[in-house]
Amino acid sequence: MSAHLTAVYTSPTATNTFSSPLQSIPTQHSDTTEKSQYLADLRQKATQLQQDINQFLTEKMDQDKAATDGPSNNDNHIDEDMYGEEVVDDL
Repeated sequence: MSAHLTAVYTSPTATNTFSSPLQSIPTQHSDTTEKSQYLADLRQKATQLQQDINQFLTEKMDQDKAATDGPSNNDNHIDEDMYGEEVVDDL
């Protein structure tokens, strides 16, 4: 069975799934090189997944603002109220 890194965005009006296949999970008997390659792949895929989600949410915010003739992109307080504060994790 293949492993996937998956995140699901759900709102009252839409659902979007982000998924990326991963290398085979190393076994207990895998050598250090195989384990390091798997972790490097996982880190790269997690970073890419975060970028994909951020791009999707930015587009979604722009669509919502255009549909409601809402505030400009400079009004971060209203954005945070509607979508939550952006939190960037250092992997």
